Amino acid sequence: MKNLHLILLFISSLVIYSCKEDKKGLSLDNCPIVAKYEIIGNDTLVVCDISLLGSDTLDIPLSPLFSDFEVVQLESTDEALSDASGTVWISENYAGIYSYFLSNYKFYDRKGKYLNTTASLGQGPDDIIFWLDDNYIDDKNKTVYLLGQHTSKLLVFDLDGKPKKHIPLAYQVDRGRFLIDSEKETLIIIALPRAGSSSIIWEQDFSGNIIREIPSSRFARFVEHNPANFTLMKDAFNTANIDFTMQYWSFTDVDTFYHYQAESNRLQPAFTVNFGDNIIKHYYIELPDYYLVRLVNVNFVGADKPRVPVIIIDKKTLRGTYVRFKYDMLGNIDGQKWLSFDRGYCVSNMYPYELKEQLEESLARPELLTSEMKKKITELNSSIAEEGNNILLIGKLK
Repeated sequence: MKNLHLILLFISSLVIYSCKEDKKGLSLDNCPIVAKYEIIGNDTLVVCDISLLGSDTLDIPLSPLFSDFEVVQLESTDEALSDASGTVWISENYAGIYSYFLSNYKFYDRKGKYLNTTASLGQGPDDIIFWLDDNYIDDKNKTVYLLGQHTSKLLVFDLDGKPKKHIPLAYQVDRGRFLIDSEKETLIIIALPRAGSSSIIWEQDFSGNIIREIPSSRFARFVEHNPANFTLMKDAFNTANIDFTMQYWSFTDVDTFYHYQAESNRLQPAFTVNFGDNIIKHYYIELPDYYLVRLVNVNFVGADKPRVPVIIIDKKTLRGTYVRFKYDMLGNIDGQKWLSFDRGYCVSNMYPYELKEQLEESLARPELLTSEMKKKITELNSSIAEEGNNILLIGKLK
């Protein structure tokens, strides 16, 4: 009886910790509940327990997350060439790409036409001193804002790439993100704390005057311990919330994903993961309906896991699993290995040969494609020149 009891417990655990398949196949709706709510003062925190995740990896189509999707071939002239290492920022009418190999910021319209090289790495008054951390393209006011690393100013350019009056920052920013209100002439800076830094978040006007701020003292002791262990949020600002999180990549401390409440000037805890005794290098992403946990430097298990492992948690049901996002509108291809969700857009920045390889793999499985989908993919594949410039897959989040 004791052995039978153990067997029943084992079977029960398999049912609880894996996604159950129904007549419609696997979906997030029949995956296990992997998180719970915890009350922290007046706040409600969602806590994901990684031990509740099974080994399932669910393929989720991207199209239901998008209100719009397009494939953009960047212009292939010599001056327009970019590379797939570049970070891409999208606005309604434009795309900006900072290339880490080329050390410059190139500006394109949403049709892929090259417009200008707005800024480059250098020591001049209009140059990026180090790498570019953040960018905002203000279509309405025809202005581009660039935040570099180790800087004391926000660079400002018009859409022709000509410098405008730059904005002095109240404090030096080593790593950071920002939100800007050009009508009120204010901006919110979210900065990596460092030894001796005053604030981790502050709101200021365009003259550098502080409006409100949150001291960095609560985080600075970790950075002083080993600054190399930390980075600031990567994919962010995909909802109405103002994101803030620190990634303790090799420091064994619990980290939390916060919402910055500007009016009350406080950090509101929203989400975290209980890793137990084995904290995995990771960072958090918030989407309108989901939290994502991207695991970094984790060994892939099998050839069917082509991208960085990602955990998805439904905000309403708290159900979750490992996930592979698929461009179902292009025959369930993977897109870029490191899929980016930033400022309301999902972007893959791909070399032409990479995209062609994925499209051809999809065409090699015609039984999985409708005739309309097969025609669409064939036409796209034929239009791509392997020696051309990068191709952007751009989805606007609902």
